Amino acid sequence: MSATLPGPSSNASPPRQTIEVATGLGPVAGTVVDGVADFRGVCYASGTRFGESADPVQAQMTPAAFPQRPGMLNALLGVALGELGQSEDAFTVRIQAPLGVTGAPVIVFIPGGAFTSGSGEARWFSSADWVCNGQVVLVSVNYRLGALGTISPDGDPSGSARAFRDLKRAVRWVHSNIRLFGGDPDNVTLSGDSAGAWYAYGLASTPDLAGLIARALLISLPRLDPLSREDDAARRTGFLEGLGDEASRVDLSDTAVERILDAQVSAAASYRGNGMAFTPAACDDLPPWLTDYDLSGPALGLNNLLVLTSTDEAAAFLQGAPRERFTSAYVDDFTAQHFTKPSDVAAYLTIRRGVTSPYRRVVDLSTLHQFRLPALQIARAAAASGTTVKVVRFGVRSLVPELGSPHCMVLPFLFGGRSAWHDAPMLAGLDPALFDRAQADLREVVLAFVRDWPGDRLVGGPLYPSTLDIDEIGVRVTPPDDQELALIDVVR
Repeated sequence: MSATLPGPSSNASPPRQTIEVATGLGPVAGTVVDGVADFRGVCYASGTRFGESADPVQAQMTPAAFPQRPGMLNALLGVALGELGQSEDAFTVRIQAPLGVTGAPVIVFIPGGAFTSGSGEARWFSSADWVCNGQVVLVSVNYRLGALGTISPDGDPSGSARAFRDLKRAVRWVHSNIRLFGGDPDNVTLSGDSAGAWYAYGLASTPDLAGLIARALLISLPRLDPLSREDDAARRTGFLEGLGDEASRVDLSDTAVERILDAQVSAAASYRGNGMAFTPAACDDLPPWLTDYDLSGPALGLNNLLVLTSTDEAAAFLQGAPRERFTSAYVDDFTAQHFTKPSDVAAYLTIRRGVTSPYRRVVDLSTLHQFRLPALQIARAAAASGTTVKVVRFGVRSLVPELGSPHCMVLPFLFGGRSAWHDAPMLAGLDPALFDRAQADLREVVLAFVRDWPGDRLVGGPLYPSTLDIDEIGVRVTPPDDQELALIDVVR
């Protein structure tokens, strides 16, 4: 079997040309767009409900998403996920590769969605121009979501890591098969956004995949512990209660998927434990110390690491909340709950931001606690153990009032572009020239990282502890802020 993509089929009529690649399970068909072969619905596994995934039994299927309800950030991102059909057997990857390429760097991307929504098959990740210009192979991944991925029918916490093990299988499949699509299996960058970044961090930390991942790109990685055994049991109880008379049937094999999704929604609403309701629980695959970054950071088996956040991550989650909720007392309580030295944090934000509204204060505090400080802590720990680390902060602001540069703002600039994200409310009215300039800056930084361009180039990014900022102004190095670095160790 050839390791180089063939040219487009001679009998295809433009502009929609087709292409085939032979695999061990049969041919995989793709379409050619702007010099890039786009293979959708490529199977990396097969599986049964609440069972472990297994080797694939077919080469390709109609692109689909795993069963889900609308994502919590659809009001900002748009409704692209709703364009896909849904299937419980959507163990697929989407592969985009330049025609004729061989031995190209590979980016494996795990989309986020609070562990309950998302799909690597969404139009958001159509990236022909970036793939072609960068001469990289982009692989976006589906994995099981919500109850189907993280509820353990028998109560064993290891059952909550099914989706994590799906993703392990996907990484191994890429290593074994990506050469057929023009990629270099020994030059894989594992990337993810939000929950996808959480999974990517766990995958990069596990010795099971040692040698299969060269570098990692973590986008908006949240500080989020694996659930405790008690919280895992509580969310399982909430889920089974939501099923009502189905609760006594352990395998749930013939329960309608809509009922499972209904029970998932009710379980999330009633959950009162730590973290998000459908976060995997601590187990052998995902140790409880995963988010003790001083312990897990040195365990990353990587040559290079890039950690990317937005300046106003938390605004995505707080933007719809009533402003009267955010009083000065609320701010003080929030600070005391999340930081061991509240006065130091308050003084830092006053110096950095000046006097702001209580709402703005909570956005800054939550962003600092959940995203910015974890990025710096991971960077510090990984750099100390010999990994080359770069920290990037994205700051292009939405025109939506008080939104700033929120969680997921990075994605349209890195993947898809203006056309694939044309209906995203958070991008409404944004100057196209500004978008294109910031997109070019961000993509060049990421390509410099993926292709190991020299680190002393500005686009290559500074080494930790400096930060590379990308915003309306352009690209610049921000020297380390001693006050901010001192806050790394004051989080609760």
